[in-house]
Amino acid sequence: MFVETDIVNWKMKQIATYLFLMLTLTGYANTADAMSLRCDFNTKFVCRETSCGMSEDNGVYALIDTEAKTYSRCDARGCDHYKPEISTSGRFLNIALPANGMNMKLRTDDLSVVDVATIGLDVLVSRGDCKPAM
Repeated sequence: MFVETDIVNWKMKQIATYLFLMLTLTGYANTADAMSLRCDFNTKFVCRETSCGMSEDNGVYALIDTEAKTYSRCDARGCDHYKPEISTSGRFLNIALPANGMNMKLRTDDLSVVDVATIGLDVLVSRGDCKPAM
């Protein structure tokens, strides 16, 4: 049964995660306390010249390391590692690789994410959730 204390605990975890991400990414947190996130995508779309449609799961996931300030795009063959531009806007963390045609927006209160990437002139839009990487 979901009771009021569960709601309070859930909200406190959200607030703690938000503060931790903001302090770590802006350089105010102790680097020993840094966090790594794994973002898995459960909804994917691909847009081509004249239409958009659902895309099959290709096993791609993202890793964000707040200590090293790195973004990695991974699949069954391994990971490609990047040094992204990172900024915050309200409760959102923006991760961009302008030279690679990729933007990710992470909502810091619940760790939901949208990832927009381009391959040639095709646009891939993926939505999912992040969690601490183990």
